[in-house]
Amino acid sequence: MGNAMGRGALVHGLGFVVIAVAVAGAPAWAGDGVAPGGKPPLVVKTPIQVNPNLFRPDLAVKLVIAKTAAAGVGTLTMHGSVCNKGNRDYVVPPAAAVDSEAMAYTRHPPRTYAQEANLVFLGHQSIGAKVKVGQCLAHTVSMTIPGFVRWVTPGVKVMLAPGERLAEKQLVFRLNRDYPSCGFFTASEDSDSNNNSAVTELQYVEKGP
Repeated sequence: MGNAMGRGALVHGLGFVVIAVAVAGAPAWAGDGVAPGGKPPLVVKTPIQVNPNLFRPDLAVKLVIAKTAAAGVGTLTMHGSVCNKGNRDYVVPPAAAVDSEAMAYTRHPPRTYAQEANLVFLGHQSIGAKVKVGQCLAHTVSMTIPGFVRWVTPGVKVMLAPGERLAEKQLVFRLNRDYPSCGFFTASEDSDSNNNSAVTELQYVEKGP
């Protein structure tokens, strides 16, 4: 009986000693991310991938209208501009050639522009072989209005005298890719197709039937 208890105590004692040695013998660097010799583990960094589509031209147009009236003559002047708002120069080639174009539709309410089909092209010009980032190009055209009487102030009721009629013009300034075929810009040529045209409408009174 005494021997059995002695052997049991010895086993338990050995067990305690083994566990203590195992813990005490663990490497000092285990679990702290530092390899033997004090060198940190090798970290492989993935190169940053740059999407070339993030660097694209953005040809944007603006339109300002000036109108005058003198000696019974009404004159409209369209001050158009083409600016590269993107972060890459527009270079031809590889990009397609581009023209800016000005035009005017005319109608007499209640008829629509489509019903009257009265369209006048006022001119187009090339933007050239290169438009740098932040660069702007001007395109100005003018037109006179036959039978002009007076301009109409927006929001003011129009009173017509005998022999007068109301007229309306829609002035358009836009970009044409690969003129005169006028296709669509590719994603690498222009990052925003929503600013490739500008439209302004105004009314006036003219002599009429």
